[in-house]
Amino acid sequence: MFNIGKGYAANADTVKYIISADAEKVRRILTKHGLERGTTEVLDATADGETRSLIMHHDGTMAISAISKSSLIRRFHGEEQPKELD
Repeated sequence: MFNIGKGYAANADTVKYIISADAEKVRRILTKHGLERGTTEVLDATADGETRSLIMHHDGTMAISAISKSSLIRRFHGEEQPKELD
C-alpha cells in the first residue's frame, strides 16, 4: 500500500499505470472506459483539490489524486514518505 493523498491508499500490487492527468484528461479517460467520477470503480482522492494524476488498476478501477505522478511513483517504490497534510 502507498499513500495517494487525503488519507487514501492504493494497493501497489494492483497498479497498472500511474499517469499525469488534469481534470479534463481524467474526464476523457473515464468517458472512454465508461466510468464516472464518484462511483465505486473510481476513487476520488483529491478532496476537491487540483487533479494531478490518475492511477489505473489491473481490475479496471481507477483513483484520481492531487499528488503529482513523480511523487506517487516515489511513494510506490517506497522512496518518499507522504507529508502529514496530504
